[in-house]
Amino acid sequence: MVKSRLLIYCDGGLGNRLNAYLSGLAIAHHFQMDYMIHWPINQWCAAEYADLFSPDANVSTESLTSLNGKLGGYAMLLHDSIASDALSAPFASAYDYASLDDFESRILNSGQSIFFYPALVPQWIPETLIHAEMRNLHFTPYITLEVENFIRSTLKKPFHGLHLRRTDLNIGLTDLEVFKIAQGNPDCAFFVCSDDPQAERLASGHPNVFSRTKTSYVQKKQDGADWLALSQDEDGRSYHGNIQRDKASVIDGAIDMLILAHSQIIGFSGSTFQTMARNLGEYWSKLNWQKPEPLEVYPMREIQRQVESGVISIHALIQVSNRWAIDPANQQPMSMIYRTMDNLHGEELLNLLFALAQFADRNGQFRLATIFLNEILRISPSLIDPIRMLENISKKWQG
Repeated sequence: MVKSRLLIYCDGGLGNRLNAYLSGLAIAHHFQMDYMIHWPINQWCAAEYADLFSPDANVSTESLTSLNGKLGGYAMLLHDSIASDALSAPFASAYDYASLDDFESRILNSGQSIFFYPALVPQWIPETLIHAEMRNLHFTPYITLEVENFIRSTLKKPFHGLHLRRTDLNIGLTDLEVFKIAQGNPDCAFFVCSDDPQAERLASGHPNVFSRTKTSYVQKKQDGADWLALSQDEDGRSYHGNIQRDKASVIDGAIDMLILAHSQIIGFSGSTFQTMARNLGEYWSKLNWQKPEPLEVYPMREIQRQVESGVISIHALIQVSNRWAIDPANQQPMSMIYRTMDNLHGEELLNLLFALAQFADRNGQFRLATIFLNEILRISPSLIDPIRMLENISKKWQG
């Protein structure tokens, strides 16, 4: 059987490129395949592979445009149809496999070579293989030394991480939330990093919040347009992302990512940059730097995103309810929690209702507590704790 060859195409920002790079290496090493790294230089990342990593790999800078027409006979595993259009090739998803065995059966056994271009780590690749590749990442000596020097000379002790994603993807903590976190935890040290210099300046105005001075930030490709203005990249692909990352900004971003990896990161922004930093902190970290205990911080915008996407656990939701219930005048957080009830069933719904009844009772909101308890008993009439609590509330209400 002819041995398949793997072309690992790494595109987009640093987080997306690392997703493709690590998952491609995981496949290549697991199946002992010959491979080549494709690391194009474009508006999304103007840093070359060798600017970030020790150059011990077979690397090409060919873009999708230059590869168009050269991949006849290759099996395409792509992130989206925009890539297949740029390659003039049929679309096939990189995520459409159940397991490594499924991938081997459907693709490898065909003898085809593979063009592998995801932006996220496909779920069918075991995490243990990805983690093994993370442990073997070799960033340049300059990057690793900058990371170590900043942590040891500026932060000096276990610290929390604040990643503020702005520009074309405004997610995560707001400036006001950062203010509250820093002010509310004056004995804690925080490292803040952002693609927006103003966000870093606002955050690092607190004496316990530190940012690293950068040589460059992401810029707008079209000066007069919005960050989300429709932009066409070097391969003719159109995106609502008016951004240009020069080499220096990408190198600074890599340094920030690795400093963030050594922190106790606050929140889950949904950014691939933050997700990669979190994973590198578990599986790459070279400094053996101790992390502080997590802070009980519940940023409203992030919780709202988790509620809307259905990814927050009932336990976490009850914790959030408990934290926010101390301010009964603020109805926005609680109304957001109420909206999750339509997606809960069985024991999860009962637990949330009972927690909300307890919060309402503690705040003297007896009518609201009664509503929650009656709903519990409507669903499950024989539960003892709600019956007893309802009796006690009735006495307090009448008194």
